[in-house]
Parts: sequence; structure tokens; C-alpha cells
Amino acid sequence: GMSEGESCGLTDLFDDPDELPGSRQDVKLLSGHRVVTVSASQTSGYPMDQRDYTGCALWIGGLVLAEWCVRNGKAETVLELGAGRGLPGLICGVVHGSTVVLTDGNDRAAAWNTAALQGNNLIGSAYRLSWGNEGHIAAVQTAHPAFDLVLAADVLYGAWRSSLPDLLDTACQVLAPRGRLVLSVCGKRMGVAEEDVVPGIRPVCEQTGFCLAEVGRDELLSFHNCSEWEAMLQQFDERWGHILVLQRRGT
Repeated sequence: GMSEGESCGLTDLFDDPDELPGSRQDVKLLSGHRVVTVSASQTSGYPMDQRDYTGCALWIGGLVLAEWCVRNGKAETVLELGAGRGLPGLICGVVHGSTVVLTDGNDRAAAWNTAALQGNNLIGSAYRLSWGNEGHIAAVQTAHPAFDLVLAADVLYGAWRSSLPDLLDTACQVLAPRGRLVLSVCGKRMGVAEEDVVPGIRPVCEQTGFCLAEVGRDELLSFHNCSEWEAMLQQFDERWGHILVLQRRGT
């Protein structure tokens, strides 16, 4: 990670963009931190299928979670699930010097995210991890037995009722005893009424032994005093966005 005053020298990172497994995108957060992200691009030599598009976009839930991580993501070891471009996880490395492990069910994402970790000079690794897949989980745990912080942004939609228990079970296996699981959820994609988003998620969390706390709107607003941040939060609200912090009961 770098201290805030240091120059990032991002333009010098990749002399030849063709060496990358995907397209590179520099992201500048409102906090001023810059991060290199990498994902599939149409020109990267392999055909894109529909699944790949979700991992290429920077979704609003990931952007808001990344801003949360600037302030609250201080952790020695960080795991991101369903990472796509991995912005929240990468931010923890850049800002807090965390060891970062980026995972995604898409087998191509590990190549992009390895390039992103290198591009930001971070310590960490990238794996393919499908939630609930014991072999995938074991591979991550061999290298990193436990994580202080597990992140997941914009990963609940459509069939979330069947995928959420797998996500929580996976997090349960890899979290350190006092670790936190932080979800950024855009409820509009979940196929439930707006007022049912958090009440729908809460009992599933409690069944898995987690207690859930929501980050309040006032706390989110306090991160930046500027119109750009207000506009981002408005977009998050329009998608019924929530940042949820889960911890194992009794810790």
C-alpha cells in the first residue's frame, strides 16, 4: 500500500497493454486514492460470453463499498467474494496495506485480478472460488487460513435465496473468530419489495450464526461533503442499496 501523499506512478505500470489478460481501468475514488483494475475486454483475444459482462462493470454497490473500505476496511487479511474487478478488496490493499485475496466464480477473473494485484504493487493472490465449493475453499485456506475481513458487493440478485446460504457458509469457514463480513447489496435486483430487502436477508444470516448491522445513511453521507458523493448515494438509494456488516454471534 501507499501513503496518501505518495505518487502512484500509474501511467508507468504497463508499458505494453497487450501483455495484460484484459483491459485496464484506473479508478479514482472520491477520497483521492487511485486503483488499477483489470477485466475482460473485447480485444483481449478470447470471446466474451454473457457471464463475463457482470465482472467487467464497476457497479455502484462496489463503488460505495470501496468508499466504506477507505474508512473502515483496516484489516491484516482481506478476502473478496464474487470480486469481478475487485475494487473494494484492492482498496484495502492500497489504503491499509492489507494482504488481499480476490476470488470469483468466473475462472477468467483470477487472471485479471492477478494482474490488478501486480498493477497496484499489492501482496495477495487471486483464485477461482464458487461459494460452497469445498475444493475451492480448501485451496484458498491452504494459502490463507483465516481472514479478518470478507467483502462481497452486488452479488445478490435473481436466485439469491439459494446463493446467499452458500455465500454465508463460505464466509463462515474462512473468517477469523472476530472477523467481519461486509455485504453491499442493491436490492432492486433481488426481486423483492424495497422494504423486504434487509428483512429478507436477516433471517438467513441469523440461521448461519451471524448478527447483522446496517451502516446508517448518515454515516455513509459523512464520508464526503461533496455533490458527487451525494449523487452516488442517490444512485445507491435508487437501487435500494444497503451496506450490511455481519459478525459471528457472540464475538
